[in-house]
Amino acid sequence: MRRFCLAPLIALLLAPPIAAQDPIGIDFSPPARDTTRTRGIPDSLLTRAIAQFNAVATTRISGNFDLAAGNVSFGTQALYRGQLRIDGRVDGDVLVVNGDVRVTSSGEIRGTVTVLGGQLLIDAGGTVTGNRIEYPGPAPLALGPDGRLVRQAIRRALTDYTSASATFAMGPFETTLRAEPGIYNRVEGFPIEFGPSIVWNRDDRTRLTLDLTGIVRTATDATDSRGTLGWRGSLAATRRGTHPLTIGVRAGSIISSTADQPYQQMESGLGAFFLRRDYRDWYADKFVGITADWTLRPSLRVTALVRQSRERSVNAVDAFSLLRGDEPWRPNPLVDDGKYLTFGGGAVLDTRDDPRRPSTGWFLRGDLRYVTSGELTPVSLPTEIRSVLATTGYDALETEFDVRRYQRLGPEQSLHVRLAGAGWLAGNRLTIQRRRALNGGDPMSGYGFRALNCDRRRRSDPAIPALCDRVMAVQVEYRRTLNLNLATRIGSTSLGFQRPDLVIFGDVGSAWLAGAGAGRVPSNRIQSIAEWRSDLGVGLDAGSFGVYLAKALADPDPVRLGLRFTRRF
Repeated sequence: MRRFCLAPLIALLLAPPIAAQDPIGIDFSPPARDTTRTRGIPDSLLTRAIAQFNAVATTRISGNFDLAAGNVSFGTQALYRGQLRIDGRVDGDVLVVNGDVRVTSSGEIRGTVTVLGGQLLIDAGGTVTGNRIEYPGPAPLALGPDGRLVRQAIRRALTDYTSASATFAMGPFETTLRAEPGIYNRVEGFPIEFGPSIVWNRDDRTRLTLDLTGIVRTATDATDSRGTLGWRGSLAATRRGTHPLTIGVRAGSIISSTADQPYQQMESGLGAFFLRRDYRDWYADKFVGITADWTLRPSLRVTALVRQSRERSVNAVDAFSLLRGDEPWRPNPLVDDGKYLTFGGGAVLDTRDDPRRPSTGWFLRGDLRYVTSGELTPVSLPTEIRSVLATTGYDALETEFDVRRYQRLGPEQSLHVRLAGAGWLAGNRLTIQRRRALNGGDPMSGYGFRALNCDRRRRSDPAIPALCDRVMAVQVEYRRTLNLNLATRIGSTSLGFQRPDLVIFGDVGSAWLAGAGAGRVPSNRIQSIAEWRSDLGVGLDAGSFGVYLAKALADPDPVRLGLRFTRRF
């Protein structure tokens, strides 16, 4: 097994450089050769835009402006936050920050057009004689009190403040020492993770990376269902070039969360620490595996893995929480203990202008996993939930997909749509740790935690495990940036709502048991849309956090207030 794991790494590392090949796949770049479109705006271009906007000879415009047909403007024209329509002629350069430019059939620009945070639209017959520079992602620039353009602090996520690291370089080796918190939960308490990351840049095309992480679990487990210490490590070789390829070996002894994962990691940890509400379930996971990651284009990559793991149940412990300390934790559900071999593959297509705050583009992700086991100790569940699993010869096929479209409607407006689903496809029924539920808060903001968990027992499990075979949800939201500043600065940090996004949203979704029999949906269908749940809501998103109100439709649930530290999607 060790030879099998290390051979691809050695071959990739020692192989001579190969000639660059022609790109394969679909070309998503724009047809115009003189137009530059990338996700991040280079720092040098931001500096140049500030100087150009603030120059004495520049004509500065704020808001929407229309240069009528027959009129001529001379010199540099600069617009901030608005739409610039050119029906006449501009003898000079045009700069637009967080806005759009449209050159109509009668319009002409005799100079360079730079659009940062917007779009350049040229109608048939319109003319731009100079270069065209277009970056659709929001530009971190704002107008100061004196009307001059200045840099705006980039909104940082809360996770950016919770880790510490130091990097040392010596020749081709770069070593980073890091310490950061794991996800606060009712099994480990506050896991502290630390360790080195060593990168060896063998040459311009080859890199070897070694990551080692130790884990200290701060909560005591009186039942000894898991150890106080854990670890994980990886060794990866990367071949850079037109199509970067990374092959790696991973191993560890960790506490993993089950497949049903409402909320992001930071949100789940804060809910557990402050409110004694742990929205995830956990199991002990000892694993070793091989992974591969191949970038076919900057926007498209494929992955593959082979993983062997031993998974077993762990207990909730008396972990500390800031509030509700006198309440018991929700029990951690039992999982189907066993030794599993997983074969998986997936692909990600990401054309978003800004992965952190997207306003335009596509995000598509699909995964397929085949799980087998010859050593299984399944939990006994009622037959209306799952038939009895064999202790040997287990195999199951499952999938997960996430399709998102971000459509920019204007300089400060966008429409976002998401379709996501996951669950069982074929073979034996899924193990408990791979089952799903329809979760309130995420993705259904108008409902409570695991609003549909498919537990049909007369007396439901107090652990509220996710027991559904399949789940699917559709989310739609309209976003508009508001010109509000309800923030205060503490040092270099801004707290509050500074130009927040108004979010109006609606969600529909459901989770169900698949197969033949009463109360199940045939395996070749999805549940009837008439049985799906739905909600409507509104919120303010400040970037690092958001506040939302949502109400379930056709259900007597109350209006729910939610606090999120990441975007909904």
